[in-house]
Amino acid sequence: MILPDFVAEAATGAAAAPVNIGNFIVAEWASTILGFRPSFCTTVSTPGESGMWTWQLQSNEVKGMLPIDFVGQPVGAHGIAANNDSYSYVNHYQPLNITPIYGGETVAFWVDLEDANAGDGQAAATVWYGQPGDQMPAHWDPLPGTQRYGLASPWTAAGAIGARSGVAQFNVVGGESIIRVDMVMASAAASIAGDAITGQFELQSTGFASSPMRFTCGSVTPAIVGTGEQRQAPIMTRDIVYMPIDRYCVIDAYHDSNATAFATDYWQVDVEFLRPGE
Repeated sequence: MILPDFVAEAATGAAAAPVNIGNFIVAEWASTILGFRPSFCTTVSTPGESGMWTWQLQSNEVKGMLPIDFVGQPVGAHGIAANNDSYSYVNHYQPLNITPIYGGETVAFWVDLEDANAGDGQAAATVWYGQPGDQMPAHWDPLPGTQRYGLASPWTAAGAIGARSGVAQFNVVGGESIIRVDMVMASAAASIAGDAITGQFELQSTGFASSPMRFTCGSVTPAIVGTGEQRQAPIMTRDIVYMPIDRYCVIDAYHDSNATAFATDYWQVDVEFLRPGE
């Protein structure tokens, strides 16, 4: 039996800070948390917001589930006119396959806004439960039954054209292999002069079996809507990899810009990884 359940919905506030959206109780009959799908939107449309956010699950009662820390699909910046937001409704399902679950455990759902908003944001999520032997379809989970972990890099400013932005360093501890890299970019102040973000991401580590990994980033392209009104629709790039890593792996992430980056352009990456024997 595979069943979804609504987790919680609450305001995130406007500040760039982590917020506990709500705690949920694992279904009594469940033996596995199969996956999770968070969502986020801004509730006050105003210029100068990137809509970048990360999400986490935390629990003192579910052993061996951490870290679960992934970037979310950005909402996107909008132009100089109010009430002209550029929402992105692509809310990604994240396979987790967390076991063992005995039912009744409390899990906290957190959202961390990377950029301050003019007004409240709103976050919600759905969780999928299963019983022994249950697996999600392969188009939802390419490695059914395999427990996942995730870790996001710091939120980092993009560099000028042809320049490499400062390193975003993060540490993966206890991993065996990285199986996916997610990359997001957004602008916190869309400009009528045009503000595109292109280029490539690069991840380096002496803990990789082979370094570096390089990816073309999903470009953020400005769109002029009416007179002097710009909006951007950033799309998360999710690339499949298989990279064996050391048990303690320090990752340096970079972005090389192929367009003039404004002072308000930002990027962030995360890695989905496996641990030995899972």
